[in-house]
Amino acid sequence: MKHQFIFATVLLFFFVNSYSQSSDKKLKFRSISAGFGICAGEINDGGINGYLDVTSGYHKNLFSFAFSSGAEFELFDASRNYTEIAALYGREINLSRIIKIESYIGLAYFKVNYKNDATDFYSQSESTIGVPIKVKLLFYTSQNFALGLNPNVTFNSIENTYSAHVILQYKF
Repeated sequence: MKHQFIFATVLLFFFVNSYSQSSDKKLKFRSISAGFGICAGEINDGGINGYLDVTSGYHKNLFSFAFSSGAEFELFDASRNYTEIAALYGREINLSRIIKIESYIGLAYFKVNYKNDATDFYSQSESTIGVPIKVKLLFYTSQNFALGLNPNVTFNSIENTYSAHVILQYKF
């Protein structure tokens, strides 16, 4: 809960700061994306996850704050979930008028929670810093709205995590 509050505070600061700027020489609020998909790791069997990011732009540079959370499918014994909060730098590549690619790399706070039903619900948490690499393949259906695919990988010392999302993006 504490980490979600910190993320929400940073996100609010990001919005206020982006909207309060009027000069072309400053960071501009650019887009917001949300999606859902599948995730897998080196240890777990895979599961579902959600994704949210806000992005600002400065010339051709993109700066994004992203939040991702997922849980594995497990019927018996262990259950795992993760949360990732990332600050990312990226660039956009225009393939055509309606198809664009955004690629990102950055740093992330990564936390994994373990719960084992066989040991009386004993829970354990681990956290670390990771290096996320994210790509968005976007298909614009209008000037401001895009549907896309979003494969991600986060390298960290606990468990490298892989995910893929179907995303909706609104560009301001």
